[in-house]
Amino acid sequence: MPDAAKIWDCCAAPGGKTLILARRLPHAEIHATDISAKRTAQMQARFKRFAYADRIFCSVADACSVADASVEDAAAAANNESTFDLILCDVPCSGTGTLAGNPEIRHRLKPEEFPRQAERQRAILKGALSRLAPGGRLVYSTCSLEPEENEQVVDAVLSGDKFRRVPIDGPMQSLAAGALREDAALDSATRNGALRTLPGVHPCDGFFAVVIERTAPA
Repeated sequence: MPDAAKIWDCCAAPGGKTLILARRLPHAEIHATDISAKRTAQMQARFKRFAYADRIFCSVADACSVADASVEDAAAAANNESTFDLILCDVPCSGTGTLAGNPEIRHRLKPEEFPRQAERQRAILKGALSRLAPGGRLVYSTCSLEPEENEQVVDAVLSGDKFRRVPIDGPMQSLAAGALREDAALDSATRNGALRTLPGVHPCDGFFAVVIERTAPA
């Protein structure tokens, strides 16, 4: 959303995606939060190296807890009514899409990890959606190949008529016109309105992303 005035990256550390947002949307106010104080401090130090990151505000916050006042500035937090035009919800996950670069995952990952991750992912997505402004958009993404962490999380959280899924084909075409490499070859990565890249099929790790828009007030 090139016209987004206020953005929340709700699982921001280590901050790479936040920097991309700041670079592409230079006039937006961006709030970058993470549940880890240590990682948030490291992220804040990283942002100081980039002049275009001066509109990024960092704070420690649990995205599952919508009442956490540190998500926005103190004045807005007083009534907990602040909302965002764009929210990046790149949630913690099993990381199965990155096995090529992180082979140790296969040795520590157990079946019970997936429901545990999914429970946390649902809580984060619910919290983030509650702060999405009418007409605003949220990107839910993972580096997992597992439907338990992707489609099933979104299906479990979305209900009623307050939200709609935005087919990702449109945003992908917009990115292809400028931000993506010419050899990205991601046409086959969009299916059923979502993005899903596969190692060995696409020139990257495995990722999942879906765009959600709020169509009505909370």
